[in-house]
This record gives sequence, structure tokens and C-alpha cells, in this order.
Amino acid sequence: MDKHHILWTEPVFWSRIGFAEDPIKYDEHGNILFKDEEWADYIAEHRAFFKAGVRIHTSILHNGWVGVDRYDYRGVDRTLQAICSISPEILYMPRIKLNAPAEWCLQNPEEIYLSQQSPREVEEIKKVFQAQLPHFSTGGLAWDYDDRGCAVGLQSFCSEKWLQDAAHALEKLLEHIESGPYAKQIVGYHIGFGMCAENSVWGGWVAPRRFGDFGICAAKKFEAYCKAKYGTVEEAAQRFGIQYTGDPVCLIPSIEKRCHAPASLHDYFRNDDEQSIMYARFLSSITADAICYFAKSVKLITDKPVGAFYSYLFSSYPAQIGHLAIQNLIDCQDVDFLSSPKMYYRSNPGQPGGAQGMSCSVQRKKLWMDELDNGTHIGRHIHRDEFYPACLEETRTVLWREVCKNLSWNNQNFWWMDLGGRWYNDERVMELFPPLMDFIRKMRYIPRKSITEILFVVDEESLYYQNEDSHMMGGHHTGIVNEMAAELLLCGAPVEQYRLCDLMELDLKKYRMIVFANAFCVDEKMRAHLKNHLSPETLCIWHYAAGIRRPEYALENVQDLTGMAIAPYSADFSVNNGYDVEVKLPPIQILPGEKVEVLKQYTDGAIQTARKGNHLLCASMDFRAKDFADLAEKAGCRMYAPAPCAVYGDNRFLGFFPAEDQEGRLDLGENGVHEELISKSRYTQDFISMHLKAKDGMVFVRV
Repeated sequence: MDKHHILWTEPVFWSRIGFAEDPIKYDEHGNILFKDEEWADYIAEHRAFFKAGVRIHTSILHNGWVGVDRYDYRGVDRTLQAICSISPEILYMPRIKLNAPAEWCLQNPEEIYLSQQSPREVEEIKKVFQAQLPHFSTGGLAWDYDDRGCAVGLQSFCSEKWLQDAAHALEKLLEHIESGPYAKQIVGYHIGFGMCAENSVWGGWVAPRRFGDFGICAAKKFEAYCKAKYGTVEEAAQRFGIQYTGDPVCLIPSIEKRCHAPASLHDYFRNDDEQSIMYARFLSSITADAICYFAKSVKLITDKPVGAFYSYLFSSYPAQIGHLAIQNLIDCQDVDFLSSPKMYYRSNPGQPGGAQGMSCSVQRKKLWMDELDNGTHIGRHIHRDEFYPACLEETRTVLWREVCKNLSWNNQNFWWMDLGGRWYNDERVMELFPPLMDFIRKMRYIPRKSITEILFVVDEESLYYQNEDSHMMGGHHTGIVNEMAAELLLCGAPVEQYRLCDLMELDLKKYRMIVFANAFCVDEKMRAHLKNHLSPETLCIWHYAAGIRRPEYALENVQDLTGMAIAPYSADFSVNNGYDVEVKLPPIQILPGEKVEVLKQYTDGAIQTARKGNHLLCASMDFRAKDFADLAEKAGCRMYAPAPCAVYGDNRFLGFFPAEDQEGRLDLGENGVHEELISKSRYTQDFISMHLKAKDGMVFVRV
């Protein structure tokens, strides 16, 4: 059995079986406590998915590391037995958390995460850790505990001792599994650490924000990083504009320095803040290095696929959680796949959904696995939360939309996730899966050809140069780039999403419209490549101060890239709220110039949006789906549905997911007989006029 082929082609199901606290807790009998002690409903879900044709299953599997040189595999064996004993044909991919146990942290206080206000004396660190430990959650630190900023967490990602001890624990666990009764059913390994084991630096998701690791080993590691970069600590301090005190923690930029309301473009793009830029690079490099380190440990035991969460560019504060070293992991030979949760924002029926990570980029070289923790309407009944679909029909829409999205984005894979518990414990919901599975199986073996003419570009390099407190990226909450991506996906035509660096290898001639979300750092090589490889007819839509760094900062860099000059704008910050996003971007305006066509103005007449040739610059992006649709149509893009409607598809199928009720015409692509898979209706025309129902879904294949 080729584990790589199976994991690359067959969908997966995840349940809460094995979900334990971090660090682990015990009952009065010394048994590991799980968040859900009763697994009967989850086992029933696994049986139902297996019956529906889903062979691969996954859940969290405790690593067995319970203390200093202490291991306990009772929880491991209970989880393995619960899932693998359902059938000898069922396959399992465990998600393994590699965070250190509490006992290890207390014995090694100099190796754990400390926030900016935390004590730095060993005994004081221990006291704070013991006080906060009862309040720890799966985030690995106390999220809501009133710590007055003195937060501590589990291990620092900078700790060499943690890397060695966790790798040893991982290898022992794999030896236990691979020599056990379920070894042949293990299809691969998903490894993780940090907040929720999503390889995110502690503190990046909590409020108040606790950005950065000020721990003892972390400060020493950053000091060594600076020495390697600048030669001496003194030279680093001089470049940072600080006085070196002898304590390496002084090299770490404060939260206030990294995140504040910027007073100017100069301030927002960190023109005089090399310290914050270097620290952001450091956080991402150590996080990616740790993933590669553990992946190599897996490969020492088995050749089965191994992957991890990473590439959360659409998340909140991606630089502070250490998710910008994407290329390091794409280049790592021991990492086979990367993953992220789906886009939490605008993922309900009637919205386009999406991924938090740069899935299309990763899929070019590795496998991307999308975590589809979209709730069903059953979850709404349990939790009374509008996050969930309202009815069975809306649940069906979300299921089909996410499958179409992943298949159309170069055959990505995914797992359906029961994050809230018992989302799929319903016969009517499970009756939706046989046609989905039949569709997936058929599409996987039809050669895929992209029909996409619209490209959305996000740049991780530019995020190093941006003040993090701007709401440029939103994650769980709205952000400018998140809104831009969602509105573009609703334009009525397929859209692909890639990183800026991918443009060096993509066939750019196929794209008639490219939307650059945050291309603020565009170096000479990329500028030359775009000039030489973009079609003269391709419409390029640039946002805000596009290209202001190359990587040197200068306002003139924007005009060199876009053909239009910008200047600071003395209006209120609200001019940047086109998407109703509370942003902290210094306002800018576009200056009049030769052949500059004014498209939109601020209330005082200053230029907000302008075009010169095939370059369009938005000082404040506020395009909605219909605006993008109008621009795409004028650029010559083939439009498949009226906006607002998400379209996912390629030469094999077309999926339509309307956001509004409207009368519209659908372009089904090629001539012939088409079947709509949900209603089972057949059409002989390549264009059909019909009533589009909001929150509905239609998927057409050529018969």
C-alpha cells in the first residue's frame, strides 16, 4: 500500500477522540484526562464515515511523554484501539503534540516561554508557572487568567534541550506504535507544538497580546542569531539603535515597538526599525527549523508521510506567531505536507470560504491538507451559535463548496473535522456523503487543467516590514486582505491564490487580472520579472503603497512599480475603512500625473483610486465582488456567473455558490450535456438562465 498516494488522493475525517489538555491532567487513579471521556458518539461517527467510503481517519494522539524521562502509553493505546479496531481496513494518521509536560518545565524554567513582563529569576519563574498552571488550556498558557502581563508558557521554541527531549519522546512513541498491532494501519504522522499544536509561538492569539518570547534561552538564541547576522552583539545593537546592557533580552524589541498605531508611512513600514524586522525573521526561522527537526526524527523511524500546520498568512499577526518561513518548509525534504484550518471569516453558506494558509503555493511542491472545521447545522442545535449553518440544505452547501474549492485548487486534500463535537452524529448529514465521495473519486482520476484567469497574490516577505497592529490581516476577525480575498472569490469566476515569489515560476500569460494584496516589498529581480513576463493586456490591481520597499524604503518605489506616485494624506484614518475594517494605516493619496485616470476620489477631491495603462492603484481598497467582476470582464476574463457568486472549478467541473438571490446566467464551459450533481438535473445548453438562490450550491459535470 502506497501511503503517499492514499494520503494525496483520499479525504480524511477528524474527531475529538484523544483530545487532551496541554499539559496533560490526571484523574484520581492516575489516568490521563481527555476533554471528552465518553467516545461512543465519536466512534459512531468514525464508523459512519468509514461506511461512507472514508478510509483515512485522524485525531489527536497523546505523545506519552508525561514527565522528566517518564512515559505512559495508556492514553495512546486507548486512542489507537478506539479508532483502529473499527475495522482492519481503516487507516489512521495521528496528530501528535510535542509540547513539554509541566514537570519538565518546572525542572527547566530557563527553557520555557516568558512574556515581556515575566520575572527572569529562576525561582520566581517557577512560582509564576505553578500559580498559572491550573489555568493552562490547549493553548499552552493561561488565556484568561489575570496574570498582569506576567505570562509564562510551556517550552520555548528556542530550547535545544526541548528539541532533543521532545524528539526522543517522539521517536519512543513511534517505536511503540510501529511495533504494535496497528502499525500497518498508520498512514502518516501529523506533528505539532505551540499554541493548540499549530506551530504558533505562544501568546500570539491571546488578549492582551503577549507577542514575542522573552525567555532566558530565547534571549540567548536571538543574541546568537544577531551575532551570526552582524558579527558582534555591539554591531547589532548599533543597527537596532539601542544600548546593549549585557543582558541579551535587551535585543528583543518590545511589544510596544512592534505593535502600535503608526504615525507615518515611514513608521508603518519600519524604515528605522531593523530590530523588529530581524526579530520577526527569527521567530519564523526557529519555528520552521523545529518542524524540520521533528520531521527528520519521524523519518529516522519510518518512511511514512509527515506534515505540520504552517503558512497562516490569512491569520492574525502571522509574523508574531512565526509563520512566514514558508519556503524553508517547502524546501525541507523531510516534510511531506502542510496544513491550516479553513478560513474562519466569511465561511458560512453564502460566503466563499477559503484557507488560512497559502494552499495553492504549497500544493505546487508539497501536499496541502485543508482542515475543514466547518460546523454543520447539528452544531448549531448544540451550541446555539450563528457560526453554524441553519439547516441541512446549508450544511450540504458548505460541504460541496469546500470540496469543490480544494479539488479546483490543484487537487488539494483535506479532512472533515468535528471540532465542536457530534457535528456529524446524524443520519441525514451522513446521507450527504455518498454523492460527495463518488464525485471526489471520479474527479481525482480525470487529468486536471486550470481554467483560471484571475490571480490573487499575497506576500509573506512584505509582512516582515509591516507594523503588526494594522488589521491588514484578520484571521478570526475581519482584515483588509481577508475582505479583499473574499470579495474577489465572489466575483463570478474562478480565482487562484499564490505567493508573490511563486510568480517567478508561474505562467503569468494565462492571467488576465492579478490582484496584489500586500506587495509592499518588491525587489529588483521581481520587478524585472514582472515587466518581462506579464502580458501587456493583464490588468494589475495594486493595493496601498505597493512596492514601497525594494527592500529599501522610498516613496518613489511605488511609482516605479505601478506608474503612479503616492503621498501622505492628511485626512482622518477612516478613509481606509472601505471594508468596515478598523485599521491603523497612515492614509495616503495618489498624485495626479500624465495619463493617470482618476477612478475614485475622497470627499475632498484627493485621489483614492487611479489607473495608468493596465496598472490600477487603490490607496484605500474597497472593491466589492461586483467591482471586481466589472474589472475582470473588461480585462477579458471569462465570467461564469453574476457576482456575488463564488465559482470553484476547472476543466472537470464547475461549482457555483451564490451569495444573493438573483436571476442570472451560468456559463457551464464546454458544449454538451451537463448534470447538476445535487439536484440531479441535466442541461443540454452551455449557457443556462436560472434563479440563483443565496446560500445554495450547484455543481455541474459534463456527462
